[in-house]
Parts: sequence; C-alpha cells; structure tokens
Amino acid sequence: MFEIFYNHHKPLVFVGTTGLNKQLAESLDQPVVVISLEEAKKKNKNWIDDHQFMCVTGDYNLKKQVTDYLSSYNASYFSMIGKNNLITPDVKIGKNTFINNYNDLLGAPLTIGDHVIISCFCQLGRDVVIKDYCHISSYVYVNNCHVGEGTALGTRASVLGPKLSDNDTKHIAPMCNFLANSVITKNITETGTYFGNKRSNKLSREQYRII
Repeated sequence: MFEIFYNHHKPLVFVGTTGLNKQLAESLDQPVVVISLEEAKKKNKNWIDDHQFMCVTGDYNLKKQVTDYLSSYNASYFSMIGKNNLITPDVKIGKNTFINNYNDLLGAPLTIGDHVIISCFCQLGRDVVIKDYCHISSYVYVNNCHVGEGTALGTRASVLGPKLSDNDTKHIAPMCNFLANSVITKNITETGTYFGNKRSNKLSREQYRII
C-alpha cells in the first residue's frame, strides 16, 4: 500500500508512539520498530547510524523535538508514499514525509518539503511549494501558492484564485493554522489561526493545535 522513499536499506524505526506511527508500522511487510522519543534518547550514536527513521504525527511540537534530536546525530530519514496516488514524475518530495493515498499531485513545478504530512483526497496544482513541517488535511485544494513552514491546512481548506502572472503566486506565512473549510484567496502575511482570510487569533501552530 506504501512505497519507501530514501531507502538506505537499514532497519526502519518510527519515533513517537502515535497512532499513525503504529498503523504505518503494521502496514509494512518488513521488521519495524516503534519507540518513544525518550527511548530513542537512550540509544547511542552507533545505533542511530545503523537505522533509518520516520515520525508521523500531527503534533508539531512532538515532531520538532524528534527531528531536532535525530538531526543532531545526522540520522537517516525515510519517507512513505501511498501507491494509489497520481503524482507527476518531476514532483520533488522531501524526507520524513508521509503522503497517504488517493491524492492528485499533478502540478509543475510542485515541491513538498521535509517532515510533511499530506492526508487523503488532496489536490495540489501548479506552482505549489509545501514547506517543511506542514500538515495538509484531507480534501485540501492548493494551487499557485507557497505554504509557509509548519502551516496546517484543515479539512477541505482551499487556496483559490487565478494566476494571471508570476506575481500572482500566493504566499502563506509560516506556522499558521487554517480551520476546516477555510477558503484562502489572498496572501497571508501574519502568523496566526485563521478561518479563510480572517485571522481569529494570533496563536501559531506551535501554540495551538487544530489537527
């Protein structure tokens, strides 16, 4: 059901005892270890060098703690991509990124960063950049937009509007939350929690979890 990207042919380890990590570990037909961050911190550098890692969670703070720790040892990451997706061959996909099934990733150019989650039934079009640590929930549509690092798009959120020139590409500030059913039609320049273009409060994704 899933393909492993950036496979270094080392034993696979999911760090964080989250439901997603456990489900994904069970879906693979090879030995997989699921450990907590606390357990990972008890391992020595040789053990980390001998394994490859992933952390799949909607909890930004947990994921950042895990990746900060692993990156300090220059750990090897892998990504998991569903086999039931339509993906343009030149789409760039980062490390420690999870893309579930039934998505259309058909834009050109289209870049998906490191430590990203893309759920099911999403459509990402042309001139889209999903930066590191973003979370894209189910049924999200994005076209002509660069989504800032750490931003979360809730279920059925959409970034709409025609691209009349290169200057029309939208930009979303980092660490934003967009609540379910948001429709974004303009640049979002300030971090906060939004419903569509309207900022509900100044809380960032690090401060307020919507997913």
